Amino acid sequence: MITFHDEMAELIDWMDTDLDSNVAELYKGQPLAQDWARIAKVIEETGEVIDAYIGVTGQNPRKGEYGDMGHVLSELCDVALTGLYAIQHFTKDAESTLGQLHARALHHRQRREAQIDALDDGELPEEETPLIHIHMNAHGFWEGEQPHQPRQDQREEIMTKVAEDWDPPDFGGEG
Repeated sequence: MITFHDEMAELIDWMDTDLDSNVAELYKGQPLAQDWARIAKVIEETGEVIDAYIGVTGQNPRKGEYGDMGHVLSELCDVALTGLYAIQHFTKDAESTLGQLHARALHHRQRREAQIDALDDGELPEEETPLIHIHMNAHGFWEGEQPHQPRQDQREEIMTKVAEDWDPPDFGGEG
């Protein structure tokens, strides 16, 4: 009996081979262009998810409501698969591609567990706290009983660190 893992590995390998062999003539012999195309395809698919969700929520009054959550979920699957195909394009090894996926899922879980443990201990997580999250909390946008709300003494420490670490971009103008 074929396992889900084995079937996914076979499907990912097949799709990668098909995409490489059936690329437009313009792309053949242009490996860097193919690399960029695989990465950009993820962004294109993301746009389709956004469009589907705009339709479900009726966010665009000119278009009204259209589609359903099934369409949104289908588009999200396309984003996930396109990301896997992009990884496969670079690894050329379906086992490695699925290994990358598994490793990232474990990393996300471990990072989140560490954040939860730190919050349970009344501390801010030491690493990878999103800057925008810190920035918003430090400016008091999320007052109240939020589980991630830092204490007042931590706010000053956070804002000092943000100010020390922030390197504004140079857009070439005078300033």
